[in-house]
Amino acid sequence: MPTFLAFLLLLLLPLTTYAQPACSAYAAPNGSGSTCTESTPCNVGTWLSSKAAPGGVLCLADGTYRGDSQMLQFSAKSGTAGSPITVRAKNDGRVLVDGEFQRRPLDCNASYITVMGLDVKNGHDSVAVLRGQHCTAQRVVAWANESSDGGIENIWDVGGAHNLMEDFAGFGYARKILAMGARGGNGPNTARRGWVEHNGSRAGSAGGGPTESAEAGYNQSNVTFENLISRRNIRTSASEPEATLHAFSTHGSAILGSIAFATAADHYDTSTLLNITPEAGSHAGSGFVTSNMLVQDVVLYAEQSHGSIRGYQIDGGSGSTGNVAKRILAVTPQGGGACGGAGWSCSELYQGTSLAQALPGKTIWETFPGVCKRVVNRQVTNEGLWPWPMEARIRAAYAASKQPGTNVQQHVVTRFGTIPAACTGDSTPIPPDPSAQVPVPPTQVQTALEGSGVVVSWTDTVNTIQTGYTIERKVGTGAYAELTQTPGAASRSFTDTAPGAGQTNCYQVYARGAAGPSGLSPASCVTVPSTPIPPSASHVPLMCQGTMGTGGALSMVCSPQADRR
Repeated sequence: MPTFLAFLLLLLLPLTTYAQPACSAYAAPNGSGSTCTESTPCNVGTWLSSKAAPGGVLCLADGTYRGDSQMLQFSAKSGTAGSPITVRAKNDGRVLVDGEFQRRPLDCNASYITVMGLDVKNGHDSVAVLRGQHCTAQRVVAWANESSDGGIENIWDVGGAHNLMEDFAGFGYARKILAMGARGGNGPNTARRGWVEHNGSRAGSAGGGPTESAEAGYNQSNVTFENLISRRNIRTSASEPEATLHAFSTHGSAILGSIAFATAADHYDTSTLLNITPEAGSHAGSGFVTSNMLVQDVVLYAEQSHGSIRGYQIDGGSGSTGNVAKRILAVTPQGGGACGGAGWSCSELYQGTSLAQALPGKTIWETFPGVCKRVVNRQVTNEGLWPWPMEARIRAAYAASKQPGTNVQQHVVTRFGTIPAACTGDSTPIPPDPSAQVPVPPTQVQTALEGSGVVVSWTDTVNTIQTGYTIERKVGTGAYAELTQTPGAASRSFTDTAPGAGQTNCYQVYARGAAGPSGLSPASCVTVPSTPIPPSASHVPLMCQGTMGTGGALSMVCSPQADRR
């Protein structure tokens, strides 16, 4: 598409449906002012270094931002809960931040930062990095063109905690498009309503494997994918290709309401569309297995020309616990795949070489509620997922990148049929459907020594969804493993009567429910002495007897008794 037509398409885009916070300052591609007003805009770096404060909103004028002073680098200052520091496009979709393969266009290494309504491209190692706390990217498209040194490592690179990507897209040439792993940590981090396409990488700095479209885990826990649509269409075979959706070495993570597909024209160089394994990665270390994971309402499709592709490989392994796979569709030449092994409960698996064979007389829209309705905070809401919220922005970004375009919704309709009215809606939030809820993670986990044991207690504010609790324990430098599923729905504590003596014992809790497990609670740790600590002398109970003597004098005789507490 000619450049002027791509720009025209950008101009015709509708404004975002998100509430737009009012501008308190302004920047422009050629901004050089010091006041950062609309009439004398500054550059981005000036505002971030000298004027940014909680509640501040920097609006970016239309155009392309280049150079060190125009990158979205958040590190020196943070917002606060309820008053984030916000940088947004003045007009949704008309701002591009270009790293020129020399710098990161977006790097959030601070707290309570929100970025809205813009595009970022061509970082020097990654394009968009969320590694702080409470970093939010809404309606942001990130990509990388092919570069002479082999491309970059990641398009989206997420670590830290409480970070959110919502209505986003990532595509282009990199080793990984969406990497919510490797940085480690306990999260939680969420990718919600995203289009992810891996276009490949050349030999060079990022040409090594493994290469992935969307990765969850790799020693990062509490990762959530909600309503992702993922594709792998690379130029040449990778040295270590991975599935379009891949998760491993993670606790308390989830893949919900998502679609992965391969068209007849795609160059797809691996044998599965969804791969979840218990393996340990280089960052994970020995024994870091996949546990307490929920995979639900996932649709996998490969056209018949991909004769070797099967839908999924979901494995259990030594130490894997509490994993649930439910309502998965695989329409591929090789049918479904394998789901099972230690720690996995697999149910409602639909498979076949055609949609009619896999779902006779039914559609995906009625069978898999998570691909019809929006999933928010792991709950299937009553709000329609369609039309795809970033369709026009994604098409404009492909045109601007000079890469072959795509039509996300048309891909889905072509393979699964017309989207019914029940699956359509607008941006007005609707409460979750109670029948499809999973429990919330328990909070305020505490540990206390009691004799030779450890008492683990927690708080849970939802009293009608959970059916019980599972406690995981880590002793010393070992890995977390399931300790018990004994606590019932009304329980709020459990006593570990045989903790690791002389070592630090850490505990985390998750709730179980009919629709699947919650995410993991924060961990609580306590060091257990090698031998139980006896009660101190001042607390030893005494038995006293007294007699009244001559003149009213009281004579007492006391002796220590066995501890009756």
